[in-house]
Amino acid sequence: MLISPVSEHLSGAMGNPNVMMTASLASSKIQSQIQSFLHYVYQHTGIEVTRVDVLPASPHKGYIITSADGNYFVLKTSPSSNTRLLRCEASSPAGEASILQRLSGPMLLNFPVPRLLSASNSSSSPLSGPYLLRSYVAGIPLSSISHRLTTYDREQIDKTVGAHLRHAVNNTSSQFGTIARIDKGDGYGSWREAFHALFEAVLRDAEDAVLTLPYQSIRHYVGLHMHHLDAVTEPRLVPLRAGTPETVLLDENRKCVVGILSWGDVLWGDPSLGEVFTGATSSFWLGFGGQQILQYGDGYDERRSQIYTVYRSIVSIVRQNFRPRLGADESEHRRILNWALNQLAV
Repeated sequence: MLISPVSEHLSGAMGNPNVMMTASLASSKIQSQIQSFLHYVYQHTGIEVTRVDVLPASPHKGYIITSADGNYFVLKTSPSSNTRLLRCEASSPAGEASILQRLSGPMLLNFPVPRLLSASNSSSSPLSGPYLLRSYVAGIPLSSISHRLTTYDREQIDKTVGAHLRHAVNNTSSQFGTIARIDKGDGYGSWREAFHALFEAVLRDAEDAVLTLPYQSIRHYVGLHMHHLDAVTEPRLVPLRAGTPETVLLDENRKCVVGILSWGDVLWGDPSLGEVFTGATSSFWLGFGGQQILQYGDGYDERRSQIYTVYRSIVSIVRQNFRPRLGADESEHRRILNWALNQLAV
């Protein structure tokens, strides 16, 4: 899978404070390997790499590549062997390719996602493993400057994000489940079945890590209401993290959305599982088209929301234990988990 790198010129990308604060300069060995990789992928263009910056693992290894002609690329490769993954997390970064293709199709010309350039799931790729190469999007995360925005600017941004997420969740599949399962044609026939598999997987992750959680109560109360998931009959794109402030990139001067990231962290099912819909503002819903788009008319939308809150909380707790992040508050996720369980018990 290969698309010409013709120019997404991103002036001042390496002057972007977000890049400078989160990336570190790659070793000459890594830069040489990436140079050879680009020569293999773009055999007739003679791309010269002048700089490679290493991004924090997320959990895939990531690099920002600067070329001599002023182009920027983002390369993702498989996680390091010592990176601990949840069962729901794909080791291959190439799964994101199919989502980027969908979201950059002719019907979504203005959707602010990176352009897919090349991807492979093969272990015999030029990098000796799966990879994804995409365009770099220059911008500042909304989470970094939200405190400096006026009320009007924030409302307009939320409205824009809502409109883009509406287009995203309009994408459908023939099966429920993760990208990896769907790409293999091994998805589920019902959302209840797919979600139960996800739910049990993260509980097993927690049990493997010997985390202290009320497992019996969790399984009991979620299982008690699991049948309400049968109202979800169409597999739609679920943006698990896309659209949250950390994944929305802004042009700091114009205060407008220039990118939405994290499209490898999606699945097919009920979009309401996505974190962005939790506590969304009225401006977001205005852009999205209203909350009724994610409602199923059976009167149990709140129950489904509580089930999803339990799941997201456990994922956050396990992920923090697997790959600790500075400043992350596990106690808050535990508080939310207990709140959701109490709601399900009523």
